[in-house]
Amino acid sequence: MQKIPTYVLTALFLSLVACGDDPSEDPPGGGTVETPPGEVDGSEAGAKALLSEFLAPGANHAKLSADLAPASGNYAAAFEGDAAAKAAAGYKQAWEGGLIVVKPNAGQTELLLWKATAEELKAWTGDAKDQFPGGYREIAKHLKPGVTWYRFKFVEPGSTSGMAYDGLVCVNGRWTIFPKPWRVLR
Repeated sequence: MQKIPTYVLTALFLSLVACGDDPSEDPPGGGTVETPPGEVDGSEAGAKALLSEFLAPGANHAKLSADLAPASGNYAAAFEGDAAAKAAAGYKQAWEGGLIVVKPNAGQTELLLWKATAEELKAWTGDAKDQFPGGYREIAKHLKPGVTWYRFKFVEPGSTSGMAYDGLVCVNGRWTIFPKPWRVLR
């Protein structure tokens, strides 16, 4: 795994200002795109950088998780229509009570990551079908088009089993998480 400089991780995690375009896409005229300082990288690489903070020795998992709590406008950016209000109500108690904590178990030092767009979840294709819990298929009609959803696991080296999480999205310029959204949308 490539080591990411601390200043990059700090900028990504603390600023949470704006999700950018996928930096893996070449800009017109060639070259590469770098995420400007103070902006959040909303790509898969940005998700990996964000989640690597949870694997750092001595990480404050409660604080890192609380930083992922949705702001009021994040619900409408991730869910369609009435589902946004239903999700906000459904997650309210868990977030206010500090019950949502993303944390690897002892020895889990590696990250596995999968992504699927709302459209892929609706069509139930690719990683949506192969890697996401079936609950997403049930509620995909409530997901806002154009939003990419991430599922991840913290695992021990060489393992594919571990602590699994889902519902990570970058909306309204920040990373947030809506774990197991089918539970609050049923």
